[in-house]
Amino acid sequence: MTQILDPLVSLAFSLRSSPGVYAMLLGSGVSRSAGIPTGWEVVLDLIRRTAAAQSEETGDAPDRWYADKYGKEAGYSDLLDSLCRTGIERQQLLKGYFEPDADEREQGLKVPTPAHHAVAELMEAGLVRVIVTTNFDRLLEQALEQRGIVPVVVGSSDQAIGMIPLTHQKHCIIKIHGDYLDTRILNTENELAAYDPAMATLVDRVFDEFGLVVCGWSATWDHALRTSIERATNRRYACFWTTTGELSGEASAVITSRRADVVRIKSADSFFENLLDHVRGLEEFDRPHPLSVQAAVGAAKRYLANAEQRIRLHDLYRDAVAEAKAVWTGPAFPPHGDSPTAETISARIKAYDAAGATLVALNATIGIWSRGEQDDLLVDAIGEIGREQFINGSQYTVWGNLRPYPGTLMLYAAGMASLIARRPALLSRLLSVRTSIIGNTDAAAVSNLIALRLAEAEHVAPLFGGKKHRVPMSDWLHDTLRETFRPFIAEDEDYDLLFDTFEYLFSLAFVGLEASNSGWVPVGAWAAYRHKNHELILAGLKGAEVRYGGKVFAEACVALTRNGRSLDENVAAVEAHAGKVHFY
Repeated sequence: MTQILDPLVSLAFSLRSSPGVYAMLLGSGVSRSAGIPTGWEVVLDLIRRTAAAQSEETGDAPDRWYADKYGKEAGYSDLLDSLCRTGIERQQLLKGYFEPDADEREQGLKVPTPAHHAVAELMEAGLVRVIVTTNFDRLLEQALEQRGIVPVVVGSSDQAIGMIPLTHQKHCIIKIHGDYLDTRILNTENELAAYDPAMATLVDRVFDEFGLVVCGWSATWDHALRTSIERATNRRYACFWTTTGELSGEASAVITSRRADVVRIKSADSFFENLLDHVRGLEEFDRPHPLSVQAAVGAAKRYLANAEQRIRLHDLYRDAVAEAKAVWTGPAFPPHGDSPTAETISARIKAYDAAGATLVALNATIGIWSRGEQDDLLVDAIGEIGREQFINGSQYTVWGNLRPYPGTLMLYAAGMASLIARRPALLSRLLSVRTSIIGNTDAAAVSNLIALRLAEAEHVAPLFGGKKHRVPMSDWLHDTLRETFRPFIAEDEDYDLLFDTFEYLFSLAFVGLEASNSGWVPVGAWAAYRHKNHELILAGLKGAEVRYGGKVFAEACVALTRNGRSLDENVAAVEAHAGKVHFY
């Protein structure tokens, strides 16, 4: 049968569609590029040290020398006991094999590789929850800890007996051969022939209940591990087996037994990086299909053209609100959780965008084509979503800061639409909508839905290919909303002016409502680098003919003021702050 999909693509689909049901079996090949020795290589070096301590040479076969001299197979624990008197001495000796010195760290050796970081990101995203590894090193643990995740590590039978059930694990690493600081690690052929019953039962469960991704494991020496995989009877999930060259006979037998898909790779690093890229690419499939967005927009236009269809328009819009809200406030966007990284923050922002694609398009459509009767839909929805922004006790401030993003996205879409339609009354209502939060029941949209406060430049650099922006969330909203407004504004320069005008009027309303007593004012790209638009906006505030906004809209913002100041005074306050801002 001809295979339709590249196995790597198939695996990426499987991880995305069935998060948490695939485990990974990682062998020494995953840590090879880090310069980490295999367990057997450590044993051979320990034998050489043992011989050197007795002024002897082992020749080309250290294991044979040891067997001839002592009449038994070399054992990890025996070798350490012969070289070190105390546990501290043993740890210091082993650190040299698995932990980098200053020179090695500078060379990028014995530190987490791209493969470890990619696996850690997959675990952080909840796509993989269980790792089975033959490796003694702690590189995967380190990669997870760099993301604020402390995994559950099971490296011995007593730990296997006392562990939380697999179904309740989020980040679990099963080190079936042990950890390098534990002298009970398994190394020799006899030691690898069978596992302790508790560990064997645990590993059997993994191979029976989970799909499997195998990387860096030859299957040549681990008899007990091969047997465990082969006796797993369930085939509800697939098995993907990566290889950089010819498969060993033992590996081929296991692949046949498991009916695994073979994935040819160049290295573990390139495989996991490519897999992660495929998984990220599939995020776009979570976005509503463009045709479904177009269908919703088309329906809204038909309903707007006929006053008798107002109920249908209401239902269409409220269904879109409910659908987006269910995602935005659901388990995919927890206010608590693991320590955020630039990658996970950026991924969450993209996911917010995907979930709200239809609703944002409807905000723009209704804002432009409504003549006032349907404005309540927009105002009420922005207030509703805005109130979802903060939850007391958010573990990490950055996650709390991001919660207003959906409301900000909706406000920008509707507010920019009001400028295109030349509807200052709608803009005034949007900017003054109540988005009350705990302890502040009289908060306005301009108090809470502020792009500048959503995220720092270093937090969202992946959104821009790693490049930091002066006003990153303003720039991201600008880019995100561009396609929504393309049917109305063809030229990018005109779109830039529309966006900057809305952000300036937002700042003006912020000052008028005294949203801050510190003199701080939210600014955008108009203050950072689109200075030509800044000049055009100011000319419009003085009464000049402009394409968007102008004095009428500025006066609509002044109508919101609580400070009793005039338009000129509020503009002066915005300008004074904009002139003080230093962008890096």
